[in-house]
Amino acid sequence: MAHRITVGAAALAVGSLVVLTGCAASSDADGGSELTPFTLGLNSWTGYGPWYIAQDQGYFEEAGIDLELLLYNEADYVSLASTGQVDGVNHSINDWLVNVGDHGYELVLLEDVSLTADAMIGGQGVDSVEDLVGGQVAFGYGGVSALVYYDALAKNGIDPDSIETVNLEPADAGNAMIAGQVPAAVTYEPYVSTVLGADDANKIIYSAGETPGLISDGLFVDPEYAAENPEVIEGLTEAWGRSIAFIEENPDEAKDIIGEAIGIPEDQREGMFDGLEFYTLEDSQEMLAADGAFLTETLPSIQAAMIAAGIIDSEVELSDTAVTTTWLDAVLD
Repeated sequence: MAHRITVGAAALAVGSLVVLTGCAASSDADGGSELTPFTLGLNSWTGYGPWYIAQDQGYFEEAGIDLELLLYNEADYVSLASTGQVDGVNHSINDWLVNVGDHGYELVLLEDVSLTADAMIGGQGVDSVEDLVGGQVAFGYGGVSALVYYDALAKNGIDPDSIETVNLEPADAGNAMIAGQVPAAVTYEPYVSTVLGADDANKIIYSAGETPGLISDGLFVDPEYAAENPEVIEGLTEAWGRSIAFIEENPDEAKDIIGEAIGIPEDQREGMFDGLEFYTLEDSQEMLAADGAFLTETLPSIQAAMIAAGIIDSEVELSDTAVTTTWLDAVLD
């Protein structure tokens, strides 16, 4: 299942791994101990933007980390993890579930959640999910849009066989709706805004935000590396928290830093955070707790939607250490 890759930056990732940066210094900001290397894999999704903030503001060096950001194509995910090319990776929760058996990476931090950035849009006469019955809807069968679609049907008690579906990539699904070829579509930003702006009759009838965390991302780390370098994982966690605070306090500067890093043109940066919510450290700690919403509500909903979509056959059994708040607890306590 492919995560979103921001238009403009995607060309950098196709069929290759690209080293974006590394800290050249061999000592920390005070000229003391050497920095500890950490290679972090990510793709060009806005939700991973806080790492570029941390890089720009020097948070990694202050935490004693020599960070290398490795831009990767989704197709490279399993090979990255299995061959040890990265110490940690940013990934969507649904993709992690597909590949969790291929490696033992632990989820240590929830990063972002899509609210209305992933949505089902209805045109004239399609004012609710129920109105899809007997009609047609376009979405990508193998992508995150499929999760939104099947989650919407499950929440409304609708039999999937009662709706005709058309398999189109997100941009094509939106264009098909604009062209009047289908009465409804599931897509994500920036295509959601494009479809809504094309006709006053178009409106969001269901979004990922209806099931908190359905389309969300996390930071996954190699448990062996974490055990040997706990201060690095704590430093990364703290850097994320500081970056979220920076975004809240300096939204325009944050958009420019992230936009420049992932290739979003200046004239398209104003709404780049629309429909997207970044998790604070406190949010992540609360959700990832043993009795928190992630394990008790979000994960079951994601798995149910994936099974309905035919992406997985049954619920994925996770080890007791697959999800941990160890590093969040250390930073926040």
